[in-house]
Amino acid sequence: MTPNEPDKLEAIEKNLAANRMRRAQQGVIAVAILLVAIVVLFSFQKESNDEQTVEESGDSSQPFSVELAARQSRQAREFETLLIDRIRRDGYLTVTVHTALLSSPENANDQFRKADQPDTNLVWGALYGVDTHFPNAAKWKRILTDRGNVNSHILRRSVFKKTSRPTEHWAARGITQPFDVYVLALAWHGDRTLDAMQAPVRDALCHIERTINADGRSLQFGGDSVILGYAGENILLDEYVDPIAAAHPCKLNEIRGIFYLCSRSAVVLHMPLIDAGFHSILFTRGNLPPEAYTINGIMDALLIGDLDRGFTDSAAAQYQRYQKGVDMEKARALFYR
Repeated sequence: MTPNEPDKLEAIEKNLAANRMRRAQQGVIAVAILLVAIVVLFSFQKESNDEQTVEESGDSSQPFSVELAARQSRQAREFETLLIDRIRRDGYLTVTVHTALLSSPENANDQFRKADQPDTNLVWGALYGVDTHFPNAAKWKRILTDRGNVNSHILRRSVFKKTSRPTEHWAARGITQPFDVYVLALAWHGDRTLDAMQAPVRDALCHIERTINADGRSLQFGGDSVILGYAGENILLDEYVDPIAAAHPCKLNEIRGIFYLCSRSAVVLHMPLIDAGFHSILFTRGNLPPEAYTINGIMDALLIGDLDRGFTDSAAAQYQRYQKGVDMEKARALFYR
């Protein structure tokens, strides 16, 4: 052995030891990475299973309260029975929609927000207002329009009609013949927004019928409609008023569907109206432009007979169609039943 060989052997041994140490460290790191991957995979699988369970159990927008879910299920059955009985009895259904003209006192020159000008107002006569959108883009037949009743602060009334052709949903309920759906839309003066918001509840609870002779029929709207609703601004977010108070001491003696297409209506209106006996058609979680295509989405579901998730899906589809850049998932998340 040469004088330098011990030093070389020692260097080799050190290199071998260092290599063994690196391999050991790499092994530990590999095991750690594998464990992390297993945990992530397990978590993802669990989350996917949870999402699938929610989806299979029904509409994820439904409440988690067992008692409330049972009550709404019972109300849904009663509502379905009401529709079937009305179709068989009359051959048509009626829907009443109250709207309040948008107003902008701070900008008196805004023609789309003048409280007393329905012809140009965003919720009535503008492109997506109910009186323009329904007979044009939505293909409803206008069978009546007039100036309403100035004594009640209603500036315009219009009645629209569509015919429901047989569908698998209705056939499953024994409805195999066409029937008509009539929608009465009422434009309230913008200064009477609270009255307009309370009107669907008051009509239903106090059995206030709004009779209109049109299309060769004496049509009963208001409290006799199977669905009542409101579209416009939600002034209850600024100053809350009990929506049932205006109808005291009236009570609902037969199920009615109800919707409120105004910003965050689910926050202030959903539970009081469910407690009063109404069947929830559609409410909103967030801000919503009060435009008529969303009302038309509700009517699409009624015409087809998709009375559960159909109301949410049809309204969301219309909203997603007209609100560019909003995907269907976000559109669905806006609505609540």
